[in-house]
Amino acid sequence: MGGNGMTNKEFFNKLKEAIETDVTIDENTNLKSLPEYSSLTTLLIIAFIDENFGKSLSAKELNSVNSVKSLMDLIGDDQFE
Repeated sequence: MGGNGMTNKEFFNKLKEAIETDVTIDENTNLKSLPEYSSLTTLLIIAFIDENFGKSLSAKELNSVNSVKSLMDLIGDDQFE
């Protein structure tokens, strides 16, 4: 799977797995409000996006992201079905 056309639901599930949270994730989820959120979470998200979308985001770019929707905007709408 080359990261082309991942569905939103797939993305939410994979992101949930990547950051090891039990919280249900959707586009309105505030990542920074998750109980597990830490600097490690930022690294996990960076690795997840690189692996699934071939896109390198910096920690600084991720600092501006709160909601899952803003993370998806950063990745690019063209990456989702």
